[in-house]
Amino acid sequence: MLFKIKTLEKIKAGEVDLAYRKWKKASVKEGGTLKTSVGLLRIDRIRPVSEIKLKDIKRTEYESLSDGRSAGWISETLHIEKTWLKPNIRKLKEMGLTISLEVGHKISPRGKAYLKSLK
Repeated sequence: MLFKIKTLEKIKAGEVDLAYRKWKKASVKEGGTLKTSVGLLRIDRIRPVSEIKLKDIKRTEYESLSDGRSAGWISETLHIEKTWLKPNIRKLKEMGLTISLEVGHKISPRGKAYLKSLK
């Protein structure tokens, strides 16, 4: 299953219109469709994960880029050196833009306000 039912419901409600997946080979085609339990999804575009922009995260099923994921997962997914990523995540935390979780981080209310201001 490509999407959890919770995410599919958010897609149907228009709350989610962007998804990121890590594949060795894409399992969908650009311009294709995907049959799901909430209906047919259209795949508009497939692009490299390196094109992820922080402001796009709010359009996904994730509350934040890390959303409980480890720095290793984030660095591998985004092709960013973990040695660069970890201190920069700490800088975001020091500015009050992220909150540390048991595993990973999430965007703080202040960080959400900042992202909203980028619109």
